[in-house]
Amino acid sequence: MKPSKRPGAGLKNAGNTCWANATLQCLTYTNALQERLLTETDTKRTWSPLGHAVASHLKVAVSRTGEAFEPREVLSALSSACKTLKIGRQEDAHEFLRLVVEELDGPRRKHSSKPPPPDGSSTALLPIPIGSVASEVFGGGLKSEVHCPACSHVSVTVDPILDLSLEVASTIVECLQRFTRKEKLEKGDEYLCEKCKKKVLAVRQITLHRRPRVLVCQLKRFGWMPNGTRRKISDHVRFSPTLEVDPFCSPESDGHSGSYELFAVLVHAGNSLSSGHYFAYCGGPAFLDGRWHRFDDSVVSQVSFQEVSSSNAYVLFYANASQEPPAFHEPPPAPVPLPRGGGPKGSL
Repeated sequence: MKPSKRPGAGLKNAGNTCWANATLQCLTYTNALQERLLTETDTKRTWSPLGHAVASHLKVAVSRTGEAFEPREVLSALSSACKTLKIGRQEDAHEFLRLVVEELDGPRRKHSSKPPPPDGSSTALLPIPIGSVASEVFGGGLKSEVHCPACSHVSVTVDPILDLSLEVASTIVECLQRFTRKEKLEKGDEYLCEKCKKKVLAVRQITLHRRPRVLVCQLKRFGWMPNGTRRKISDHVRFSPTLEVDPFCSPESDGHSGSYELFAVLVHAGNSLSSGHYFAYCGGPAFLDGRWHRFDDSVVSQVSFQEVSSSNAYVLFYANASQEPPAFHEPPPAPVPLPRGGGPKGSL
């Protein structure tokens, strides 16, 4: 699927549904997703209701330049697929994004498994969904190494991811540096070494082991207060049109190249998760002319990248710059559904 020649339709707000509209615009201009959903030739494929609705939405959205419509089919399918996200209520756009990506294939998924390596190492991968859209478009892997100071044993695991959840820092590069730096476990969080069987203050490091076709970086802007409410971190995070991730990869990492191009930015304007407004910027490799556009519900307008880079991004979408197929040494890992509203470092 080639980049779009021009921006498609705006999306009418169906009553506090800006979180869905902004997310759908980012997905609409994810070219790798368009390839899977709009050029699928397998007539036996049976999408989940939500997957079918998203595919239909993408087809309409890219063809109706200058218009605006209400994404009723997606919102209707959402009501059946998820009981926690409510139409008419302010919701977390990232939670909606995760739901859509995980549910594209729905119950159609079939799994194959890969046995653990004969040497007993802990790098065996989890079962993978055959033909999973989520895995092929967004799927990557994180490598976790835990070093035992008592016996020098190194425990290694590789876990599948659909995106990265990063602590807020001054730049996206610094966010990734913090994510992949070595950390010494603190007292009360000792590690039980699988070799010497001792509880130790081990050193742990997480690196990107498989580079995905589309890299999604969520910035952790919403944190919990002592009184049980959530606050927003509004600090600006600087980002550029390109991103090199090789410095944050394990030495034996595989998959796509380490060069990425920004094509969408999901923005939350407001002071809290329960209020405010979502909109999106899409551009760069998403369009043939490389121009950027703001998608704010029904309104679509051309903007400069300076405006985009000045925004307080919530989710950043990067497309791999290489057109070459990924060099996987092993099958890519399967995405694993995670609890909503938080999770380990690599959750979407």
